[in-house]
This record gives sequence, C-alpha cells and structure tokens, in this order.
Amino acid sequence: MSLEAESSLLKTWTPMVSTIVLSWIGYYFTGPSLNPFVSFSWHMHYKRQNDIEHFLVFWSAPILGAVFAGLAYSFRHKPPAARKQRRPSKAAVAARAQQTRQAVAAREHTKEQNSKHGHSSHNSQQQS
Repeated sequence: MSLEAESSLLKTWTPMVSTIVLSWIGYYFTGPSLNPFVSFSWHMHYKRQNDIEHFLVFWSAPILGAVFAGLAYSFRHKPPAARKQRRPSKAAVAARAQQTRQAVAAREHTKEQNSKHGHSSHNSQQQS
C-alpha cells in the first residue's frame, strides 16, 4: 500500500474530518479545547476536572503519544544502509598515473624550451 494518497479530495478532507471526529469523541475528556495551555487556564478557573485527570489528559497523553509516534515512524522508515565507497579499478588507477606522468613531462618540456631560448616565466612577467 502506498503512503501517498492518490486523490486530492482524500488528501484535503481526511485531516479535517479526523480532527472533527477526534474532537467530538474527546470532548468529554478535554472540553472544547485541544490546546494544553488553554485547557490549563480553564481548569484553574472552573475546576471541572481534578488535577490528576487534567495532568493525564492534557500533559502526559500528548507527550506519550509523540514518543510512540516517533518510535513507530523510526521503525517504519529505517534509514538506508550506508553504501561502501567503491575503490577505483586497477585500469583506472593506471590511466590516472599515465595522465599525471604526461602532464609532468609536458611541464618539464615547456620549462626546457623556455630555458633554451633564454626565457623564464619570471622574466617574461616582469617585462609585461
């Protein structure tokens, strides 16, 4: 089963309907609020619930729910295994060494040509 919803109608209405249904079901426990801070202020003013009920419903339950949701997510979505770094093949290493040798030889040849003609890169930069 795919985790992505195919229907845009389903993507739009599912969160709204589930929030309304959960609020309606939990109204007896939570009152008209799902916000712990607002519910705490109502609790202090009206004292409709005793302190232990208030603590369990508004403080412990959201924290435990978040912990369990995080654990469920981490078990459901494991990170991909780390891939090993591939070592270059012997042919690739040999080709790279050949390129390096050619570049060094070309540099030495250029220096050799400059010294034969009495040019040095330092003198030509000063003349410019």
